[in-house]
Amino acid sequence: MSPRRYTMRQRAATQDATRERIVAAALDAYGEHGVRGTSMLEVARRAGVAHGTVTNNFATPDALTRAVIAGLIEEIEIPAVSVLDGAAGLDDRIDRFVTAVFACYDRGTAWYDLFRNELGQVPALVEGEAQFWALIGPLYPAAFGPLLDDERLRAAVFGLTSPGTLSSLTNAGSTLDDATRLIVLALQGWARIVEVADQGMARSS
Repeated sequence: MSPRRYTMRQRAATQDATRERIVAAALDAYGEHGVRGTSMLEVARRAGVAHGTVTNNFATPDALTRAVIAGLIEEIEIPAVSVLDGAAGLDDRIDRFVTAVFACYDRGTAWYDLFRNELGQVPALVEGEAQFWALIGPLYPAAFGPLLDDERLRAAVFGLTSPGTLSSLTNAGSTLDDATRLIVLALQGWARIVEVADQGMARSS
């Protein structure tokens, strides 16, 4: 029985390596032809495997794209609420929040550029984008608390911490650290204004 278990483990390891090679080949092909312009046959050629090996591992092109997206989501390390653990007040939470979000965007810049033109057009990309926001979404209310209910602050938070904002700042010559510091200071200022206004309303009521 022992040799049989060993053989099964070896085969599983081989299958995992084959899947990884197929996923890497698909990502490489996407870079040249886009998702919709990449055939399973092309992926098989790049991976150095038979077409049937690709379809045995990934029944459809969408299934293959989902596997690619899953790997990329893991690679860019989407920040969890735990990055705020131990924060010393609102300003510190905002600092940690922007730093974590912008660092994640920076890690994902190449992938966003790769898929940008097909977002909203490929089901697997739509699902991947939704998964990204589902994972990072809880960080927003965790950082700002009830202040996020203020429409102006909410608009500022989502507008100033978007991938497009970071891209605009870095394209204009800002480093990641400089861009992060600029947005941290802007949101800390906005948050204090809203906080003071809320306190004033609470005292007058």
